[in-house]
Amino acid sequence: MVPNIGFAHMSCLTVFCSVFFITFANNQGRNGTSAENLSCVIHTVHVTSMDCTWDTGRNVPKDVQYFLYLIYHKNDGEETECPQYKNNELGRHVGCHFPNVKVPDNHITLRVNGSSEESLVQPLDWQFWPFDHEKLTPPQNITWNCDEQPWGCKVQWKPPPCAFKDNADYCFKYEIRDEIRGQISPLTGQTHQNYTVRGKYSLRLRAAGQYCPIGTQWSDWSKPIVFGADPNPFPTVILIVVVIGTVITILLLILIWKRFHIWRCLTFPVPQPKDVLWQYENAKTWVDQMPAADEKITVVEEMNCELQKQ
Repeated sequence: MVPNIGFAHMSCLTVFCSVFFITFANNQGRNGTSAENLSCVIHTVHVTSMDCTWDTGRNVPKDVQYFLYLIYHKNDGEETECPQYKNNELGRHVGCHFPNVKVPDNHITLRVNGSSEESLVQPLDWQFWPFDHEKLTPPQNITWNCDEQPWGCKVQWKPPPCAFKDNADYCFKYEIRDEIRGQISPLTGQTHQNYTVRGKYSLRLRAAGQYCPIGTQWSDWSKPIVFGADPNPFPTVILIVVVIGTVITILLLILIWKRFHIWRCLTFPVPQPKDVLWQYENAKTWVDQMPAADEKITVVEEMNCELQKQ
């Protein structure tokens, strides 16, 4: 009887210790010391990388420092510490870059631990599905061809790389934007032919995942591809040539006028009509001139016949 009671007590004690340890481990440290707003984005170019950021707690000690660990559940809880931390102005770790990560087909856990000599810091655990946080790059190798078909141009591209290697055409959806006409069209597949030869186009593409474990958020827009010609372009070149030719012609005419005094000839004064009153005054002045000092003037008077008779 005694052995049975001892075994029962030992079982209860083991369960109590396990619960106490788990509770203490998850609630160690005072509130407001754990990291907050943890978020991550997964990118795939040549390899798959992951960037994570978080905020410091509201009640952290002055000497707090955070450390991020990536935990793979499929590999018996294998932990990988962040190889490249990003610091804020106080020198605290607030971000991490994993240059090469393995993306499993199940959930992974991120844990942010904190250390301080003043007090304990609460850890932060976040379990997530990695493909929900994958952001694709724009479609690659975008080309256009207007020579294969006489009635239109064809645009082709390749899907962006992703963490899920066994992808197919139906795993992606696309959007193409015509920047000249302001139109966005949804697409599937890797080709699109809806552009006439007599037209100018500036196109951008972006991609997102569907039906497969691929990130469903849209990628950034690709760099524009420009092809075709405007059927009625504004004659900018012709207008510039005409303006320059006109300015040069005016300058040459001005130089010629100055060289040969053409402007003086064109603006020669026109003779004015004679002033009759001015001529009369000059004539009267000439007749009524005063005699010189040594000149004698003889006055001849004509006598009237009636005076002689008297």
